[in-house]
Amino acid sequence: MKIKEVCQRTGLTERTVRFYVEKGLAAPDCTYQNGREYRKYSLEDVTRLEQVAVLRRAGFSIEEIASMQHSSEAVPEIASAWRARLVQMTKFNESLLNVAQELDLSGLNFSTLAMKLEAASHTRSLPASDIDINFGRLDGESKEEREKKAAEFYEKQTRMVSHGEKMVFIFIFCSALRDILAIVSSIISGGDYGSSLGSTLVGVIIDVILYIMLYQGYNWSRIILLVFSGLGLATSLPGLFGLYGMGIPWASLLITMFFFYDIALFLILFLSKDIREFLDYMKSIR
Repeated sequence: MKIKEVCQRTGLTERTVRFYVEKGLAAPDCTYQNGREYRKYSLEDVTRLEQVAVLRRAGFSIEEIASMQHSSEAVPEIASAWRARLVQMTKFNESLLNVAQELDLSGLNFSTLAMKLEAASHTRSLPASDIDINFGRLDGESKEEREKKAAEFYEKQTRMVSHGEKMVFIFIFCSALRDILAIVSSIISGGDYGSSLGSTLVGVIIDVILYIMLYQGYNWSRIILLVFSGLGLATSLPGLFGLYGMGIPWASLLITMFFFYDIALFLILFLSKDIREFLDYMKSIR
């Protein structure tokens, strides 16, 4: 069939159909007569164009659609990145909507509107055209370039969430190992060189609760873990010097391990953007 019939069937414009073909998203048969190109579209081409239009409306980029067409194995990863983008956009839009619903429109002026929106919009970057001005083009960038930048940004966000999740799992594993060592130490020493078995078990239960809450995206658990790791550093350092002075190697080694674990836990929980992104993501989906 000819392009006009394709447009009637799909609801797409001729310009859009040609654009998708140029990007390799559909491959109609081409013939040349008298130096002119004639394209003949099959029902399969029409179906392909309709599928592309659906994905474009859903927010997939041209590059993502092309990758999924060429490789079925790429579909889960690209769909995962798309889902993460939707989560980020939904969070931002919900924040703006909450502010918009609370606005008192009577007597609202420019300065007041900007002030009300400041907190909700501070995490949003400026439009690309405001940052990289190019007078040769109205928007500063082509649509494909903007889509590519957006895809790269959301891919970065997705990668940060994934890294944050892995770091939380590592902390859960290390915490479990530390708790086991602490229980064994309490049993061996009978509380002479550390906490009693009862207080150690209470600490283990608290650890389990905090890490479950951390994985669920509750930021208050991160803050409590920061406080606990800081207290652990403050209390273990004097005990460390005391045990070295008493000549108890196994206890000194154990306290040293706990000391450096608390340092790593404190620094990473305090500084890691990946963990904060992961917590935000988990909060948004629970």
